[in-house]
Amino acid sequence: MNVPLNEFNDEQKLWYGLLVASATKADGEVDSSEVEFLIKALHFLGDKQKKQVNQYLKADGISKKLSKIPEGTTKKQLAIVFTELIWIIVSDGKLTKNEVRFIKTISGWFGFDEAYYKKTLHWGEQMLKAEKYRRALVNNA
Repeated sequence: MNVPLNEFNDEQKLWYGLLVASATKADGEVDSSEVEFLIKALHFLGDKQKKQVNQYLKADGISKKLSKIPEGTTKKQLAIVFTELIWIIVSDGKLTKNEVRFIKTISGWFGFDEAYYKKTLHWGEQMLKAEKYRRALVNNA
């Protein structure tokens, strides 16, 4: 996890935890590799916040309330969160149309322009290739 959660207040931590939950369910399936990110994010939350994230995981869709970025969140922190969300999405070795739409939506919420979105999506596609290669190495060991 590259997100500096130690710099986040409780509101920012919950918001991030809900974004991670959103990324894990963006393709309609929750893979064990995505769950690892969720567990790490939940580790920084209090019991009440953990319950909120667990309830959100059971709900359908992605909450538009997450488009409200917590006060004090910097553009650099948004970029770190954004790339982390992409990494979560590709960690299961695939990138679906729903996940690409999710990434596009988050990019808009975060105020990133089209060029930045395309660059980060390209980075995600490269990470996907690397993850597929890693899996092949493990399978061929």
